[in-house]
Amino acid sequence: MSLRARAPQADAARAGGAPLRSRSPISARTAMAGLFAVQLLLAGLIVWTDAAGRAPLGGDAPISPVTREPARKGDQTRPYSPREVPRRADVPRGREAPMPAPGEGLAFSSAILPGGGIALEVTGAIAFGDDARFAVYLDAMPAPPDAVALHSPGGSVQAALLIGGMIRARDLSTMVRAGEACISACPLILAGGAVRSVSRQAWIGVHQISFAAPGLMGPAQAAYEVQILKAEMMRFWQEMGVDAGIETLSMAVAPKRVYFLLEEELTALNLATRIED
Repeated sequence: MSLRARAPQADAARAGGAPLRSRSPISARTAMAGLFAVQLLLAGLIVWTDAAGRAPLGGDAPISPVTREPARKGDQTRPYSPREVPRRADVPRGREAPMPAPGEGLAFSSAILPGGGIALEVTGAIAFGDDARFAVYLDAMPAPPDAVALHSPGGSVQAALLIGGMIRARDLSTMVRAGEACISACPLILAGGAVRSVSRQAWIGVHQISFAAPGLMGPAQAAYEVQILKAEMMRFWQEMGVDAGIETLSMAVAPKRVYFLLEEELTALNLATRIED
């Protein structure tokens, strides 16, 4: 979601209406510099990376797989980076092609599924506006895909909501294959599938939403924007038939960590309607 921060307005007068005077030009400049530094610090604390899909990562390095221990009951939280997707040492890599750099958005391709049929492969970080690119690619396919195969560390919540809604409107299925991951905003796309297949050797992870503000934003405004987005997400989960308990799990995990769902949680929440080997 593209969010615009409102610049704080300085008061020009005291409560009684008299102009505010500084004792000396030096002290005034020092005070203004100090205020600016505090605002920058505040911005650093609240400018996060998930909902707007414009993570301030820099560079053009692709997203890389990082070996992680499989999640087990009571041990399901791992470090999170939008530049990484987890992989298991005991499971072969999924897609061999490197993921695009986070700022490049999703990559789309077609592949033949092992049992026959065509998958629309969706790979990489979700960027603001990727929903429009997804629609163009989908419309250009000779026939609707049998499944939308996901492999993503997350990204723009707004784009994920729109892609997931588009998938459901077209009655398509979604899947996450062995050795591949669907983390952060990506489960919103997964939820869009009329049928949602998840491998036992896949990674499905959730955490708190966060956002990138293009300017300075006060804590109250930041909290307001987050709550608006959370309401949109709650409505979406319900419309897709996913239990709202997924938000309880998400809200307990900080943005720099990720909670990986076990098979029993995926089915209990109805995020997965089919578990594959």
